[in-house]
Amino acid sequence: YESHGDGRWHPQQETQDDVALLVNVTLQAHFGQGEAMLKSLRRQAQASSREIGCLEYRCTVDAENSDRFHVLETWANEAARQAHAQTAHSLEFLAELPDLGRTVSVRVAELLKG
Repeated sequence: YESHGDGRWHPQQETQDDVALLVNVTLQAHFGQGEAMLKSLRRQAQASSREIGCLEYRCTVDAENSDRFHVLETWANEAARQAHAQTAHSLEFLAELPDLGRTVSVRVAELLKG
């Protein structure tokens, strides 16, 4: 609770940094690069899951297309997500991605509380 100077206490307003985020990334490997993409994603998942603010980091292989991958990330807040984007392992992954495949989509959602 916080005071607005009116003598009453109000529920504290959430700031963007207080909101947990779910990030869903879909990647498509180039022809013949599926195994290399999977290996790189496994390295990325292992390193990312140890980061401060990472609540969950999972990589999955699409059930209908073995060269398509889905990365599901849950971050405690936007600051944690931004810090993740600047880590050495994330920058390394992004540098090798053009040789392995391409990003199909990135979707970010706020997790609802309660």
